[in-house]
Amino acid sequence: AHTARFHALDDSVALERLFGELLERYDVVVISGGVSAGKFDFVPSGLESVGVRILFHQVAQRPGHPLLFGVFESDKVVFGLPGNPVSALVSAHRYLIPFLQTLMGTDIRPRPRAALCEDLRFDAPLTRFLPVRVEADGYGRLLARPVPLNGSGDLAGLTESDGFIELPGEVEHFAAGSAWPYTRWE
Repeated sequence: AHTARFHALDDSVALERLFGELLERYDVVVISGGVSAGKFDFVPSGLESVGVRILFHQVAQRPGHPLLFGVFESDKVVFGLPGNPVSALVSAHRYLIPFLQTLMGTDIRPRPRAALCEDLRFDAPLTRFLPVRVEADGYGRLLARPVPLNGSGDLAGLTESDGFIELPGEVEHFAAGSAWPYTRWE
C-alpha cells in the first residue's frame, strides 16, 4: 500500500485542486483539520465540490465533534479528522484504524473493558472518549483512572494516559466499578 503526506494552506481553490488529485490516486484519503465550521474550514465544501458525498459530519461525541466521513465514486473514502490533536488521535483510534484494519482483512478483536475507579457524571448527551491511566487489580481486572486534560488541544496532558474508555451519551451517571470499552494507544 502506497502512502503519502501532503500539507495544504487554508485556501479553498488550492484545497479543491488537491482533493481532486488525491481522490484520483488514492483509495483512502485522511484529512486532519479544516473540518469544523470556522472561517477557514474549507474541507467539507471543498470535498463536496469535487464530488465527495459526505455521509456524516459532526458527531455527538467529545472529543472529536467535527469528524467527517464521505465516499467518492463507488470505492474511495475520505476521513476528515478534527484538527485538535486529542480529537484527531481519539478519532483515528476509534474509527480510522479499525476501518483500515478491516480493509486489509485483519481480524478485529473486541475491545477489552476497564472498570472506572471513581464515579463520574456528565450532563450533555454526548459519547465521551475519556483518557485514562489503566492498571490491573489483584484479580487481573483493568481499572481506569481518568486523566484530566485542558481541552482537546492538550496533547502534553494526553501523554499521561494509556488510552481511553468509551462512555455512551445516553447515560449520565457512571458508577465506580462499572466497566466500559477500553482502547489502548498503539
